[in-house]
Amino acid sequence: MDNDLKITLQDEDGQEQNYFIVYTFDNLDNTRHYTIYTDYKEDDEGNISYYAMYQDDTDEEGVFHPCESDEDWELVDSVLSSFLEE
Repeated sequence: MDNDLKITLQDEDGQEQNYFIVYTFDNLDNTRHYTIYTDYKEDDEGNISYYAMYQDDTDEEGVFHPCESDEDWELVDSVLSSFLEE
């Protein structure tokens, strides 16, 4: 994990949280740039949570949006599943 790219994001309470970038990719028409990230913490069942955000071509650098739509999550789930199978 030492070679992983790290990001720091603020949570809902304004506290900074550190995460690791797992994978980045663009959608098919290259208008959205997605970042999948995690904190690698396991829950009680041993599962790791993954999160995603995206940046539109029209956004300023450093402006990201949380993935909220079913369409975004279907794409992210598909890419993440393929990535984790490798």
